[in-house]
Amino acid sequence: MQKNKLKRRYISSLDGLRAISIIGVLFYHLSFPFAVGGYLGVTVFFVLSGYLITDLLLYEYETTQRINLKQFWIRRFKRLLPALFTMLFLLVIWITLFQREFLTGLREDVLASIFYVSNWWYVAQEQSYFTKFSAPSPLQHMWSLAVEEQFYIIWPLLIVAGFVFFTTRMRLLRPMAILTVLSALAMAIGFTANEDPSRLYYGTDTRAFSLIIGAMLAVVWPSAKMTKSISPAMRNKLDWIGISALLLLGVMFLTMKEDSAFLYRGGMLLASIITAIIIAVITLPSSRLATALSFKPFVWLGKRSYGLYLWHFPIIILMGGGIADTPLTSKEMWYAVGLAIILTELSWHLIEQPIKKASFKKLKKWRWTPIKTWSLTRKVTFFTSLALLTIFIGGLVWAKSQQQATEELKAHLQQAEQQMKQNQQTIDEKKATEEKKTIQNKAPSAVTAIGDSVMMSAAESMKNTIPNLYVDAVKGRQPSEAITLLQQLNEQQQLGDIIVIGLGANGAFSEQDMATLLDVIGTERTIFLINTNVNRYWKEQVNTLFSTTTQQHNNVRLIDWDTLSRQRPNIFYEDQIHPNQEGSLYYANVIKEAVDKVTK
Repeated sequence: MQKNKLKRRYISSLDGLRAISIIGVLFYHLSFPFAVGGYLGVTVFFVLSGYLITDLLLYEYETTQRINLKQFWIRRFKRLLPALFTMLFLLVIWITLFQREFLTGLREDVLASIFYVSNWWYVAQEQSYFTKFSAPSPLQHMWSLAVEEQFYIIWPLLIVAGFVFFTTRMRLLRPMAILTVLSALAMAIGFTANEDPSRLYYGTDTRAFSLIIGAMLAVVWPSAKMTKSISPAMRNKLDWIGISALLLLGVMFLTMKEDSAFLYRGGMLLASIITAIIIAVITLPSSRLATALSFKPFVWLGKRSYGLYLWHFPIIILMGGGIADTPLTSKEMWYAVGLAIILTELSWHLIEQPIKKASFKKLKKWRWTPIKTWSLTRKVTFFTSLALLTIFIGGLVWAKSQQQATEELKAHLQQAEQQMKQNQQTIDEKKATEEKKTIQNKAPSAVTAIGDSVMMSAAESMKNTIPNLYVDAVKGRQPSEAITLLQQLNEQQQLGDIIVIGLGANGAFSEQDMATLLDVIGTERTIFLINTNVNRYWKEQVNTLFSTTTQQHNNVRLIDWDTLSRQRPNIFYEDQIHPNQEGSLYYANVIKEAVDKVTK
């Protein structure tokens, strides 16, 4: 059979829309406060992908009466895999050599990225897209590419099956509409307020409606049939519709917070429909909105949006961004964006375009020749590549699995918790042997430390380091619970002259709780407040309150654990919250040095 060369119109305005989308995503990941809805750029990408892929498949079927699935998938793989593999290869090498704290879980993340199942991997790991104590995986952004690749594999098969049961393209709309409704309902029904919505955000099933809405547009609005023969009045009307839709999408980019109930109960569906309207308008050759979006810098950026998406997120994470309330500095942002653009451009010219134009036939003709016949340049290239490959494989083999890291931390906390219980039992037994003595006659410990699991993790080191210390630290402790404990100890006259408070890892610390805590302890005692390094949305509030309280009360001092811990990145378990053995000793010494300053 003679192959038909498919010639379809290139629509530069769609690249302009891609540029707007990647800018939104970039600003969101850089934590710009005005881009709280920038993540919707991914929704725009989904609708675009659904439209373009379906438009291509339908055009091919109507032109050739068949869909060459093999060639379709080869084109997709040539377009996507080379840039992805390059990014993964260089990322693993960099982390292995220079930032090994990111090795934990990297092997599984890389494999999930290669096989395009990252979204389901993160669902299985219960890894939140929105709220994390520590920096997310440098590959967390791969979830969206996994959704798209799953669509590229499954959707052509469904289109082929659709033409078996339905004779015309328009009859495909009904099953598409049913799938769209089911997907949107799954997201809406699955959403529960005050629960992490990441399962809904990551899921292929709950995100499919955006892709299918784009596909439905391709059925009724094929790009090949868009002509310039449209009346000026109709063109003006459609342009105004498109501009209004683009402005509304911009408002959503600026205001739609990721924890909004509306987002999951219709908001994301609305953003998908709005995107479809914009696409419908800008695919018209005579559209002035299309002309505006064909602005050359936009088109340049849009063509490279895939590469920029691949590179920008790992760079931001490795530079210390991507964490709630801890954005990069302005200078770091410029460096991150600049580096991402440089790597994207190099990938575009050296990897993506050459492989896109390459023929597998030439690769088949390649033959191995003896090394002694090689030129010096070829030898240097070969052995350098071999060395880098060794580092890559070594890094993945060396990387500790996320499960192993979690089990180690869990075991450490269980041991610390058991030790706390044994210590308390010892205290209770001593009390029982002194029944005839009143509790008032028993001298309290000089230092009383009250904390959460962070302090509990270092409790034994604290006891071995700080003389005459009483420590009570448990997992998940809230300020109100600490206040109750302090009241009990105060009533029993068991509060030391020095009080160390290590709270804030599990939630906000209200001004009222702080006032009550200070009132219970009193002004005669010296109080040390240990601020938190837990990067979550309440961190800034807690640390600001601790700092302000220190300035307002002469008997209150601050232990700046947030700053001190950043100077020693290797003192934590992989969650970057709980001190490991080295970190526990460091934590204890930091407290001891602070206490010694007021006791000597």
